[in-house]
Amino acid sequence: MSGRFRAGVVLLEAALFFAGYVFGVVVRLGSDTLETEGYAWKALVMVLATQAALFYNGLYDFRSVTPSRTLFVRVVSSLVLTSVLLALLFYVIPGLFVGRGITFIAILFNLLFFTLWRVALSRFMASRPLRRVLILGTGDLAQELVTLLKAREALGYRLIGCLAGGNNDGGTPGPEVVGTYDQLPEICRRHEVDTVVVAMSDRRGNLPVVDLLDLKFAGLEILDGGNLYEQFTEKLYIRELKPSAMIFSDGFRRSDIRKVTKRILDLVVASIGLVVAGVPMAITALLVKLTSPGPAIYAQERVGEFGRVFTIYKFRSMRTDSERDGAKLATRNDPRVTPFGNFIRKTRLDELPQLFNVLRGDMSLVGPRPERPVFHIKLQREIPFFRQRLFVKPGVTGLAQVKFRYAETAEDMVEKLQYDLAYIKHMGLLYDLQIILETAKVMIFRRGAR
Repeated sequence: MSGRFRAGVVLLEAALFFAGYVFGVVVRLGSDTLETEGYAWKALVMVLATQAALFYNGLYDFRSVTPSRTLFVRVVSSLVLTSVLLALLFYVIPGLFVGRGITFIAILFNLLFFTLWRVALSRFMASRPLRRVLILGTGDLAQELVTLLKAREALGYRLIGCLAGGNNDGGTPGPEVVGTYDQLPEICRRHEVDTVVVAMSDRRGNLPVVDLLDLKFAGLEILDGGNLYEQFTEKLYIRELKPSAMIFSDGFRRSDIRKVTKRILDLVVASIGLVVAGVPMAITALLVKLTSPGPAIYAQERVGEFGRVFTIYKFRSMRTDSERDGAKLATRNDPRVTPFGNFIRKTRLDELPQLFNVLRGDMSLVGPRPERPVFHIKLQREIPFFRQRLFVKPGVTGLAQVKFRYAETAEDMVEKLQYDLAYIKHMGLLYDLQIILETAKVMIFRRGAR
């Protein structure tokens, strides 16, 4: 779903929740109380708490259709979490308290109408006319899109198949191949195709330009396979990516305003974070010292913006002799990680000292993770476009961190790079805020961390 669709749903549901809290006030106290007691402003706070709970339960992810039973369980879970959040808010800021009766009525109202609304929305999404999709190509990207499209039939996509070139476009013949490039117009007519996705491994001399132009003017949607892959997965497909595709694409913009707003966000959030996390950081440092010999803080060289090497700080999560045989990437169930280190890695508490790196300007809150010089040199030689990560500041967190696990292999590094490049392409203030919220979700619920 598009960002506009998601934003529209969020705003519409905010209005629904606001109506629910206003309804609770009116039922309990009458309409005159709304302004005289400031309940309208308190309702806005309650709406934010409700939508935060929905976000943490994955109810603003529209990349799949949620079954009704699962939807109801998530809604109930979200409203329970809302009750907990409101109780904490009322305790910390007593002036926000609106009364148990009002809160109870509002939550019941929201449970009923939000569930009905989401069931209706799910049925609408599932009942839309199918978009019949034909893929031009049979290579690796085409096969990835075949899998992605088949998984999204409930969202209105129907895969017709793939067209192969004379050399089969570098792919392996399979049941999805329904013809060849020269049959493009005929197959589009026969199967009433709505969308043609160009996912050819090599377009030079193979792209049926005239046929595609005719189909475009006939009203069919012509999409680039890489762009569709990015839309579905939130990452760039670099295995068949040509430099020209990034050179001439939208995005990758750096304006002075974006740099200034990003730096302001870094300074504000890092400063608040250090104040709020001061006590947890002190406790973490003490427990690191008590549970394993060695220093609590671990300093290590990393490669930053434009290749500048800086010192990064983390709470130590491994034994002090973890690299006696040389530097190596962390692995699943890494024996070098201490029991308490395993906990702070999963909750991301080990990253908190990097807030000092953010204040110093070595890092940003959001960006690609900085690599050690020894790994960076090796990965730059092996992975295309890896060097391009250095054109932004590295981050304490990032899109790759919330979407993917710790990298153990070169293939994992390619996956993470695809997320990093997608972030660099679209980076902006709102995107950073979204990733920060996703990171908080990982820290609280330990989802996506290892």
